[in-house]
Amino acid sequence: MRVFNEYEKELIRRMVNLDKPGHVNTLSNLIEKDLPDDYYIAINAPHSVTLEYLGSTLSASPDVSWLNELDYKITTTLLTIIALFDYLSENRFAFLFGDTKIDGLGKHIINAKYETFNFLDDDIKELLHKYARKKIHVSETLKFLAMHEFKDDEQLNFEATIQVSKDSLKTAQNAVVVAQDSLSITRNGVKVATFALIVSTIAFVASILTFSIQFSTTPEVKINNPVIQVSLREAQAKLLQQTADDVAAMKSVLKERVKPEPQKPQKPKGR
Repeated sequence: MRVFNEYEKELIRRMVNLDKPGHVNTLSNLIEKDLPDDYYIAINAPHSVTLEYLGSTLSASPDVSWLNELDYKITTTLLTIIALFDYLSENRFAFLFGDTKIDGLGKHIINAKYETFNFLDDDIKELLHKYARKKIHVSETLKFLAMHEFKDDEQLNFEATIQVSKDSLKTAQNAVVVAQDSLSITRNGVKVATFALIVSTIAFVASILTFSIQFSTTPEVKINNPVIQVSLREAQAKLLQQTADDVAAMKSVLKERVKPEPQKPQKPKGR
């Protein structure tokens, strides 16, 4: 499928809107709003197609150099229309049929005086006469294209695939964020647990030391037997050492379970 310019797209949209009961889908109705009120195109025969310009407007402007610009504008517009109708008809996007006997394009004021200009080429006249008198039936394919911004199935499928890929990437990114948040929460939880363990251990050791001091300084209890005194000191020392070993083991396990994040290498500062 070829690329349509903006004017061709607008003409196709108008075709689709006119393709319904109670409307006459013809070239005249398609381009009626594009033609000014001061001229119309008379279509009498395949080689008799002329531009009819209001005499009052023409006499009001003695400088007729604008006619060259008008010639270029009208010729370009008509060539665009003819090329579009050729393509739509040959590729069965639209079907041209019948003969409406239309004899002009644009607004024709009855009893008004017009000046005739015959600057259209003969091949343009013949094709314009052919298409101006036909009715237009729009295919479902052309309606589909107009509805989807003139993108065919292949383009729409490609865009859908790209959108699915973007959605999948977004989902994966969100999953990574959630995982990072969960890992951060886990690390924070381990830090709190470690801190609580250290605090409880310190409290436990402090309580032992306090008990030991209180026990050794209590006047009511005196231990004169040296064997018992040595045994008590050994038991206290053994308990403290065991507690220290437990704390070290717990810290080692926690370090293995939560390894620190690798640091990004820093770029050397410029001198």
